[in-house]
Amino acid sequence: MALLRVKTESGVVLGLPAGNQAISVFKGIPYAAPPVGELRWRAPQPVEPWEGEKEAYAYQFVNMHKRPKKGSFYAKEFAPYEFPMSEDCLYLNIWTPAEKADEKLPVAMWFHGGDSHAAKQAFDGEAFAKRGVIMITVGFRTGIFGSLSHKELSLESERETGHYTSGNYSLLDQVAAVKWVRRNIAAFGGDPDKITVFGQSAGGTATQRLSSTPLLKGELFGAIMQSAGGLDIRYMSNVATLEEAEAYGESLFKENGIASVAEARALDAETVMNLGASGPEIGMSYLNMKADGYSLLYTPEETALKNLHQDIHYMIGCTKHEGFAYDGPKTTLEAFKKKSAAMFGDKADGYVEAACVDSDAYANLIIKNENGDVKLATCMSWVELQNDLKRPAPYVYIFTKEAPGGQGVGAFHSGEHAYVFQTMFRMPRDYDGSDYDLSNTMCDYWTNFCKTGDPNGEGLPKWTPTEDMRNDPWMMELGLRVGMVRPPETPVSKFIKEYVYNK
Repeated sequence: MALLRVKTESGVVLGLPAGNQAISVFKGIPYAAPPVGELRWRAPQPVEPWEGEKEAYAYQFVNMHKRPKKGSFYAKEFAPYEFPMSEDCLYLNIWTPAEKADEKLPVAMWFHGGDSHAAKQAFDGEAFAKRGVIMITVGFRTGIFGSLSHKELSLESERETGHYTSGNYSLLDQVAAVKWVRRNIAAFGGDPDKITVFGQSAGGTATQRLSSTPLLKGELFGAIMQSAGGLDIRYMSNVATLEEAEAYGESLFKENGIASVAEARALDAETVMNLGASGPEIGMSYLNMKADGYSLLYTPEETALKNLHQDIHYMIGCTKHEGFAYDGPKTTLEAFKKKSAAMFGDKADGYVEAACVDSDAYANLIIKNENGDVKLATCMSWVELQNDLKRPAPYVYIFTKEAPGGQGVGAFHSGEHAYVFQTMFRMPRDYDGSDYDLSNTMCDYWTNFCKTGDPNGEGLPKWTPTEDMRNDPWMMELGLRVGMVRPPETPVSKFIKEYVYNK
């Protein structure tokens, strides 16, 4: 019988049998104190212990975030229910197949993407647990709550902790979650020395930060970066320094008539969330994690270039059509050229030429393709660097399965979720047998990686790590066909790869 009562460092939690009753699920376990009131814009604090038994039967509040617009593609795809939001969001959800505490099972920790949360129906741990991996989804602060910098906050942190820093609260939450799991997961039947962190989109960049922060040195087993991470030009070009981010925070307060941090802490959460809604669009540079000399010595990209990221097992990849499902505002040739100049400087003409953009129509067309080109290029550049550094060869993939039902969204950004977590039966699409077969294969790959650092297993197509991305590039295609392929490069992705790696 699966564990249903577990003693954690803060008190006893009670779980329930999951849909698969060989698995138990514990929802809404606090890993840090609620970051509300005076704890808004402070590093996460320890949980207050409780007496008796806490029922971990339901998801708790989710993080404050911008909900997808009703009727939009991503709202219909992933958000049929709107969970109540709150700053009080530092909770874990744990699925375990363990029957006793000494089983030492591998652990996977999932960090969701932007404008998202840990309780979405696509994110479920049963499929991982069925395969012998404890699965955990993590809630953490996002947006202005997780990233606001201000000189007053930095000085406050220096007085209280000895570290002059502000704005990296999302990262500090994620670090606190990993450390809580290391201290407590053995009671759930897990191995604290075999933790793999993974995430997609903004969760992929979070995963890269977790493998870059000195606060977790030596504490991770593996990392999987989905549709993010690598040597990403948009982050490399648009990450503000701590000083720049502090100045932005001060100007944001001034523009909204806020005289001090104390006054800002007294505002309701909805008002604060809306303050950040007008933040800078390109890279969200000021509301992003900064190299503060404490939680990040350098940006994750610089950390990799300096060969300072953790020497652990890595998997990285993206979807073929990352930008196809987005329906953003129309652009023009002139606006496209300005954006290109902001990103590529004196090499912008080369980018425009590679993209073959000579009209408004083509400028709009390239926007849909650009996300996929950028993510493929930055992924490949990072793998090239791993090879150059003589690090263990990463496992690299491209997800090419086009979404059933048409709509022209292809293998869209986030389209792999239902396959990795085996939650297709919950989703709005009519998946067929080929989709379920692919899902079985992908979930096997992901859980094998969490167990051994190698996705391969009996009956699976052989996945070869990429040992020479520059001269002999190969990656695993996950689609109607499953097998090793040459990367589907375009003139744009080739330009970006060369620009990023030689920047």
